[in-house]
Amino acid sequence: MPPEGPTFAWANRFRRQMNHSLREVAASARVDPRLAGIRAVHTRLASASPGHRDTVRRFSAHFGFETIVGDAPAPMARRFQSFVDNLWAWVMVWTFNPPALKGRDVMKRREDIWISVAALTARFAPKDLRDAVDAPGPAADDTASLAEASASSGLAEGCGHA
Repeated sequence: MPPEGPTFAWANRFRRQMNHSLREVAASARVDPRLAGIRAVHTRLASASPGHRDTVRRFSAHFGFETIVGDAPAPMARRFQSFVDNLWAWVMVWTFNPPALKGRDVMKRREDIWISVAALTARFAPKDLRDAVDAPGPAADDTASLAEASASSGLAEGCGHA
């Protein structure tokens, strides 16, 4: 990010780079035999406060990701991982951009976001890979498969679609 903060040029460059990365992931999901069994792609985004959850969800939705909200509290291992993630982020910012820490909350909330491989492929893969019938990956894109992937990963129990 430029020193003056986010600009339209920066946002446009970020969008192009994000689309490029997602195209690479989509292509890999279709052609790499090691990824043949995956049904969804997951990541965690940090937000500064509970009030920013809607912003994170809108940002995620712009790229086709969905949020799966669990009813159960996060397991201890997940909370510890979030603590370590926050600590690591603080160390990196303190090392490379200390002024950015001024007035900022170091502890961030994490949002789990998902996109099915079918949705990822339909949205980002090259047309020849989207149309490949024998390519690995799921046959259909649905919220139930995302919730199932979330539950099987141990991230949430009794997930509902948000």
